[in-house]
Amino acid sequence: MILVIGQKSIAQSQIMPHGFQKTQLNRFMRLLNSDDRIAWIRLSHKRNKREKKRLDKKRNKQSHNRRKGTKPSFVLKSPEIFELIGSINRKLLLEFIGKLRDKVLIQKRPVRIDFSNAKRMVVCGTLLFFSELHRIKRELGSLNLVSCIPPKDETAAQVLQHLGILKMLKNSCSIIPKRSDVINWKIAFGELTDATKVGEILEAESRLPQTKAKKLYRGVSEAMTNVSQHAYMDLRNDGAEIIGDKGWWMFCREEENHISVAFCDLGVGIPITLPKTIEENHEENMFKSILCKLFTDKKKYSDGELIRAAIEVKRSRTQKRHRGKGLLDMIKAIDTTQGGRLVILSNKGGYLYNLNNSNPSEDVKNYKDSIFGTLILWSLPVSRNTEVKL
Repeated sequence: MILVIGQKSIAQSQIMPHGFQKTQLNRFMRLLNSDDRIAWIRLSHKRNKREKKRLDKKRNKQSHNRRKGTKPSFVLKSPEIFELIGSINRKLLLEFIGKLRDKVLIQKRPVRIDFSNAKRMVVCGTLLFFSELHRIKRELGSLNLVSCIPPKDETAAQVLQHLGILKMLKNSCSIIPKRSDVINWKIAFGELTDATKVGEILEAESRLPQTKAKKLYRGVSEAMTNVSQHAYMDLRNDGAEIIGDKGWWMFCREEENHISVAFCDLGVGIPITLPKTIEENHEENMFKSILCKLFTDKKKYSDGELIRAAIEVKRSRTQKRHRGKGLLDMIKAIDTTQGGRLVILSNKGGYLYNLNNSNPSEDVKNYKDSIFGTLILWSLPVSRNTEVKL
């Protein structure tokens, strides 16, 4: 019975079987000389190491299967720019939000948002993302399925920290918002038509002339009323099929010499609610006349064209009632303010109204992707020397 250590060849009959008792082991070891005993011990260690490795692998697999959610997190990269007016940035942002909604709200799958490349957080795009996050949290009861990697860009990280988004996603990023164009963002959101908090925010902007602050307040109040009466009259058609959807979200931000107010709802959108409200008010003839006047020789109208028509419907109603209200008040405020701007985005359409060199201009936009809701952005200079004499 020979063990040749130099060649590491072992007669298998001399290897200690697993079933040996302690007395048998001692007897076996006495039969070996010192070199053979060392060789046998080394062989046993190797065998034990392989067995331990096999058992560890088995335990890790069992532990992984026991953990909540056996599927690994889906890594979702955010776009560099959160913006909705430019077609390319809009497409990338809506694809990002659509994937987030699909993975978390519909598939109930864990998602890790990678904000590493985020660089610019524009008001309109950031508000839509903020609103969608809140909607997911409300429907699921929490955002436990969503985690994130913070942005490398310091300004973008400050924005997400200031808005509470990093906290919502349980990220412990230690960055402290310091930039004035970040900490001046103010937030309001709710489900009821209550503009009290909005009024408090606008009153805090002491440099805004009182007449303009009043018109801005009316514009936001009308948007809230539309949310409660029309925005959630039907399913949103985003795949989630949520019954009883609700809510509105608002950002207010003063930067340099402008105040911007953005208001968002995640309802069915103006292009869908407008024809229904026209029918309810028995205004079909007036609506047809407006469409023919604005867009001749057309049988089907885009979302952007329907938003433009909605403005004219409001003008027509105002003339009958001899008073201004809501969005028309905002347009009047822009008409008397150099540099004022109104943007309405709803579903696949957009409407832009601004004043340049005392000349008002309108622009209708149509996109391929829907925001599944309505977002209104008002922007007004706060200094009094921008008043335009009419």
